[in-house]
Amino acid sequence: MHTDFEEYVQARSGHLVRFAHVLCGDLHLAEDLVQDVLAKAYPRWRRIADGDPDLYLRRGLIWANSTWWRRRSSREAAVEQPPDTACGADFAQRHAERSELWHLLATLPRGPRTVLALRFFEDLDDRQIAELMGCSPATVRVHAHRGLAQLRLRLAVPVPGAAQTPPSVPVAAVRRRAAQRRHRGIAAGAAALVLIVLALLVPLLLPHTPPPVVTPSPSPSVLPLAPFTAAPAAFPYVPTVLPGPLAGMPSTPAVTDSALVLTFADPTRLWNSLELRATDARPHMPQATETITIGGTSAFLMRGTAWDQGLQLDLWWQRDGRWLQLTSNSLLTVAQAQAFAEGLRPGAQPVTSRLRLGLAPAGYQLWSMNPDWICVRAGTAPATDPASAFDTLCAGLQQAEHIVGAPEFTVGWLSAQRTGTDERPALRVFLDDTRMVIIEHDMRLVPLRFEDLIRIAETITLDGNLLTG
Repeated sequence: MHTDFEEYVQARSGHLVRFAHVLCGDLHLAEDLVQDVLAKAYPRWRRIADGDPDLYLRRGLIWANSTWWRRRSSREAAVEQPPDTACGADFAQRHAERSELWHLLATLPRGPRTVLALRFFEDLDDRQIAELMGCSPATVRVHAHRGLAQLRLRLAVPVPGAAQTPPSVPVAAVRRRAAQRRHRGIAAGAAALVLIVLALLVPLLLPHTPPPVVTPSPSPSVLPLAPFTAAPAAFPYVPTVLPGPLAGMPSTPAVTDSALVLTFADPTRLWNSLELRATDARPHMPQATETITIGGTSAFLMRGTAWDQGLQLDLWWQRDGRWLQLTSNSLLTVAQAQAFAEGLRPGAQPVTSRLRLGLAPAGYQLWSMNPDWICVRAGTAPATDPASAFDTLCAGLQQAEHIVGAPEFTVGWLSAQRTGTDERPALRVFLDDTRMVIIEHDMRLVPLRFEDLIRIAETITLDGNLLTG
């Protein structure tokens, strides 16, 4: 075992256990995930150590937790609590508050919980989180906003302090697990070799009889594909009043969850953002505490405290027959938000994406779109399961992740690899050493064959050119 690997495990594995504990909500499972990821990293540690080991192992823990999460048949309530340290005079109250926050964090969906763990426990910005999770910074901000909103609705008190870092993982345990993985690999290779030899010898030993003539019938896709063209989308307003914090700040129009969204984000502090959402349907509004006037129309206002102790504002009002929702995280005051809202003027800001789909499952409609992603989903929820989420197909351009093994086949002239699970099949098409397009189908009710993902990939255009052209 390399000395530098032993030193790293002793120095940093406790921190990794704490991070994994935040991801999965179970200390014993967190220790098991860390040992497994370290055991996988051990054989190629020299190459990993030349880069950023923390980044590599965090990504491995996120993927390991995601894989384990999908394998579970049901969720279990986390009962283990993180170790606490006594601080301040009222220890019992601080312990109860921290315990409550820990359990609430464990109840969040995997996406928002991972984003909050990376942002507030690992102190990463949205760009770094997006690279780790394989999504866009805008998606990271959406996960963070929803996770914080759910925590604010359920938590009545702020939680100070931080959990004590768990002890480091025993190096001997990592060594044993790495050896077990190596032995299993050797045994699997030997078994595969025996099967290959038997497969070659059995046809020679058995009497040969010609097979019956069978006329194969075509097997149509379980979920038929159809040509897809997304109707042009544009955010319907242009802001003419930009208060001081928004001056010079870049804005991005997008489609998110079938709603038109305009987002402002501080490039240096991405969690300080403003999101303006326009929908035809009345949005879900928690109990508003105030009422103000915007352009002669009553608006509902709710104040809160952001994680950086700034002012959190949520503002809802109607205009031109649609609902508008403004959410400001530590950027605007109430007066500035009111001035921004009153300064909106009709004007189309087109929503664009570098990617276009040529084929999609029949009946699917545009759901989300930003410069690097496009998602479509089923138009209606099946009556057999009205509470389920819609089946969704997404294609996104992102940074190429570490390739486990060689690419399995080609799509056009590009190397490709099959990933994901049976419930969420995914296809990676590698454009070069740094970029890839990932196509994935989250099929909760209606299946889609993996072969159809390849057909869809062959019709995707990037910047107006066929992906495989």
